[in-house]
Amino acid sequence: MTTSDSTVGKMPTDLQRITTIGDSVFAVALTLIAVGIRLPPELIGKSLTAADLVPLLNDMGAIILSFCVASIIWLGHWVHLRRAIRTTVPFLIANLTVLLFIILLPISTRLLSAGPLSTASAVVYGVNLLATSLSEFIFRRLANVLALPEGESLPPTRLPRELGSMYALTIHTSALVAAFFNPHWSVTLWLLAFGTPLIERWVHRVNARVAAD
Repeated sequence: MTTSDSTVGKMPTDLQRITTIGDSVFAVALTLIAVGIRLPPELIGKSLTAADLVPLLNDMGAIILSFCVASIIWLGHWVHLRRAIRTTVPFLIANLTVLLFIILLPISTRLLSAGPLSTASAVVYGVNLLATSLSEFIFRRLANVLALPEGESLPPTRLPRELGSMYALTIHTSALVAAFFNPHWSVTLWLLAFGTPLIERWVHRVNARVAAD
């Protein structure tokens, strides 16, 4: 068996290890986000009223937002990772970079839910989302290339394959800038970023229809 054949034979195992590590990191991050709700000590053992639960709404909103963000990123990450048939060092680095910023998401979420929405908390959270989107964009570009055998190039398409990632990058960049003026604008933009999977699905359908014609 040649060295090349030996390397190709190991690729499925390499990808399986990458997937396992990634799933573990996402699971830990989602768990840490979910346990971020804190009940004030003075309310423990007390008969709670609706007014007592109002302070928890900020926690709940930030946690639900981050949980949805991490879940959507994991879904896109999984879709692109399973298309790859080989690995490279830049691909591994890009994957680890995505996981790094996912691990930081529970921390920025905790800051966002620590009190009333502020410029500082919105900026920190926005930087985390922007960095995650940028690293995921790079990861997906590499994954598209690695979905083909070595030496082959991607066929031209009507729409850019990474249009969904470009949309997310644009939204998160705008949200970060908006945080310096009005952090509530950032929240609106973060919610708009949830349209990324729909754009990706639309791009896939358009490109598939053009390729069929």
